[in-house]
Amino acid sequence: MITPLKFERVTARGLRNLHPTELDFSPALNVFLGDNGQGKTSLLEGLCVAATGRSFRTDQIREVIQSGSAGLSVSVQVNDDGFCREQSVTIGAKGRQASIDGKRVASMAAYATHTPIVVFFPDDLDLVTGAAATRRSLLDRIALYTNPISQEWRLAYVRALRHRQRLLEKSCDDARALHAFEAIIVEQGQNYARAHSEAAQSLCRHLTEIFDVLCVHSLSLEVKFAGVELANAEAYRQELVKRRAGDRHRKRPSLGPHRDDLHLSLGGRSARHHASQGQQRLLALAIKLAELKCIQVARQAHPILLLDDVVSELDLQRTVSVFEWLRDTDSQVFLSTPRQDVISALAITKKEQRTFSVADGQIQHKSCP
Repeated sequence: MITPLKFERVTARGLRNLHPTELDFSPALNVFLGDNGQGKTSLLEGLCVAATGRSFRTDQIREVIQSGSAGLSVSVQVNDDGFCREQSVTIGAKGRQASIDGKRVASMAAYATHTPIVVFFPDDLDLVTGAAATRRSLLDRIALYTNPISQEWRLAYVRALRHRQRLLEKSCDDARALHAFEAIIVEQGQNYARAHSEAAQSLCRHLTEIFDVLCVHSLSLEVKFAGVELANAEAYRQELVKRRAGDRHRKRPSLGPHRDDLHLSLGGRSARHHASQGQQRLLALAIKLAELKCIQVARQAHPILLLDDVVSELDLQRTVSVFEWLRDTDSQVFLSTPRQDVISALAITKKEQRTFSVADGQIQHKSCP
């Protein structure tokens, strides 16, 4: 049986432009309605910080702190299959601290996967149109759930890769040191590459099916994992040796899973270069929903879904298809939108719903029309 996960309540102080906030949520669908710049995305960001210790908007976590505030405190009460816990994150003079039921956690990595969430926000269009690094980060997130030790493999691989590159750029001929780092690169690189490949296989299994559901017009999607075959350790090591001069000249390593990518095609043409903006946005959303499905299968739990302005630039038919998907999901959903008409359209989901109005950093529960 797949475990339900729900945010029951959030309490936030010092978060972006929001006033001190305490809200209770529906276990099914929660909608935040307001004009742009009023605090809708900040609320979703606060939920993400409370659940993972990280923001989906910035890598600089202190940017989340309200201007003029000494720090940030945000906590969520989580219902995990009937068992409740409180997850809290504070950011202040002593840095970032996270706790579960009042007890400090050993590591932020362990904290970040305790309550699985998936976030979609406008910048996720980069999953289709952006650089390969964005899609590799997607594979890293999936691998973290399907094979938790993959993060250790990735960190060890990246550290060894950086040390090797520094030696090369210093024109260091210390063959012993280069050999030592390349041995680590081969061992951890093979593990990391395997984790990417398995994550890509999991993603592909779900992505084409979800895109077919969301796409109202018949349009074939092809997803191809682009990774180098690294099964033979000795061949991998020898290739690293051969590429030393080239990597020194390029000032970057040219071989390994740090260059993996996903190639996305619609109707036989590159989605990055030829798809319309609406098609790209729908595909990016499908990728995030496939990520949710991957995590659900790996963790046997329904991840919580945060959707920031998800139906922007989607036509009516595609909007309806998205809401029909929401109707059928067992995940708790948080959706922000500036469009009043979305509230009425969401009636198609027939889910228990709470709607909140957001204005000037204040969030209030309102009755559905």
